[in-house]
Amino acid sequence: MISNVKKYIDQDDRYTALIKKVHKNPYIEAKDLLENISENDLTFYENAINQLTNEFIFVELTSQAGSTVESRVPKKIFIINPEVSDELDKIFS
Repeated sequence: MISNVKKYIDQDDRYTALIKKVHKNPYIEAKDLLENISENDLTFYENAINQLTNEFIFVELTSQAGSTVESRVPKKIFIINPEVSDELDKIFS
């Protein structure tokens, strides 16, 4: 599995940035993950998140929102797959 992670890290720095962000901020919301992304790159990052989730590098969880109107819409949150988390510690240190 770590070979898949390395493939993405070597492929594009934007993948590396996403993986680092989720690794350093477990349980990050999708909206926070895409924060400060330009409109030009938004589609790339959305597709990258989907690819990393499909490869089981990211694990997508669903959570209830707060007590606002948004509470009817579940939040998407992401963590790094525990199987690769320790290896990422070694790669990113």
